[in-house]
Order: sequence, then structure tokens, then C-alpha cells
Amino acid sequence: MKTIRKGMSLLFKTILLALLIAVLTPILYFAWRAAQPMELPEFKGLTYTQFTEWRVMSCKKYLDPSGCSIPGHIAADLFAAGIASTFLVIENPQMFEFVTPYNFLPTTWSMFEGITWSMNTSEAGTLKFFGSIPTPEEFETLKSEHEISAIP
Repeated sequence: MKTIRKGMSLLFKTILLALLIAVLTPILYFAWRAAQPMELPEFKGLTYTQFTEWRVMSCKKYLDPSGCSIPGHIAADLFAAGIASTFLVIENPQMFEFVTPYNFLPTTWSMFEGITWSMNTSEAGTLKFFGSIPTPEEFETLKSEHEISAIP
């Protein structure tokens, strides 16, 4: 009886560990990837984090500052990407035939970048917010100017 109990305990622990790894791996991958330069050339080498900070700076400069926050922009991106990817899978299942367990996370990130770009551009292909996307060097300059101007 003890052997069966130990076996069940080991099986339960193994399943919990597998679930923990399955949940944490995508979260850690996306957190790491957000700090890497985005692949689409439209982003001019900015990381997702820098792009989001730049959108918030533009929002605060040209629109209502109270409605501009980094968590708000990230939450909106993730929500819209989830909805858009669901519709993509439903409408075009053959698009995802090339997705394997080995390239699932990179493919998901590439799709997230594309959805982020399409959410931030109008139908004419222009940005929905003010200014053009800066290069990483221009972003650092803008960021330092923004921090200086934010001091009362």
C-alpha cells in the first residue's frame, strides 16, 4: 500500500511540476523577448518595452496624460493580440500548420509583433499617435528630455 501511495505522490508531484513549467515558460519567454529588439523593420530596432514607453510619452505629450500608462498599453496589446490570434486560428487554420512545439513561442511572438503594429497604425498605414517611431538612440534622447521636463 505504501508503494502505491508513494507512486501516486510521485505522479502528482511530476504533474504539478510539468504544469508549473508549462505556465512559467511562456511568461518568462515573453518577458525576455520584450527586452530584445523587435524583428519587424517598422519598429526600427526598438524593444517592445521601449516602444511601449515611447507610446506612453507620446500619449502624455499630445493627449490626456491621465489615460496614459504602461500597464494600460501592455494590457490592451495582450488583450487585442489574444482576440486577434483566436480569430486568425478560426478563420485560417492552415496558416498554423507549420507551428510545432519547438517554434511555438517564437511564432507566437512574431504574431504578437504584427498585431501590435497593426493595432497602432491606421488603415492608411500611418501611426495612430503623434510622431514617427524613433530609433533606439533617438528614444534614449527623448526619454532623457521627457524625464527632465517632468521635473517640476
